[in-house]
Amino acid sequence: MTNLNLTLTRLAVSAVAVAVTAGLAAAPASAAAAPAERTTGEAQLTAPAENSRLQSNLIINRYGDDGVKGTIKNRTNHTIRVADPVPWAGCQSGVHVLIPPGGEVQYYDSKAIEFRHHYDLLLEGEGASLQFTRVGSVDTHFLALTDPYVGRPDTYFRSGGIKNLRKGWSEQTAHTENTPTASIHIKREKDGWRGDGWHADNDDWPVFTITVDKM
Repeated sequence: MTNLNLTLTRLAVSAVAVAVTAGLAAAPASAAAAPAERTTGEAQLTAPAENSRLQSNLIINRYGDDGVKGTIKNRTNHTIRVADPVPWAGCQSGVHVLIPPGGEVQYYDSKAIEFRHHYDLLLEGEGASLQFTRVGSVDTHFLALTDPYVGRPDTYFRSGGIKNLRKGWSEQTAHTENTPTASIHIKREKDGWRGDGWHADNDDWPVFTITVDKM
């Protein structure tokens, strides 16, 4: 082999080594999971909560400038499953509670939530995304409650083809979300309720009582 050919061969081998080294160095960055987005779209809200963790209360996050808190009551004759289907840091499978007839649980959350219709921003803030199902039934109902960055709290309800967006809840106001298979009464209580998950951060969060009357 001539000196010229030997030099070209060495250069080719070196180029391959450099390419392989660069590829290995870049692999972890490209394979690393992208950071979680702060916003939660409707597709995430309605995602199935498979393999979620059973809890006695939905005290998901007690900290933050904005959020929602309150109680969920079951006034039906069936056990109700209420889940937070959206993963967050430290719990990628979500959590859920089982509420027996006549039972109730508390919830606290300050998840970032955002809903858009095409380019129109409908709902934005921090709060809770909840998935309601009667144990043994396939019918599922979704409710988001948010504490916006400016103004009074909002809610978004979805069940089948029913979608209700309610904005600017005042204290002591209430609405009932009705479907052919469910009736969920939502009331914004007076501020000041603390509950078991109270913390100075959530002292001024809006308080909602959610009562499942039919499911």
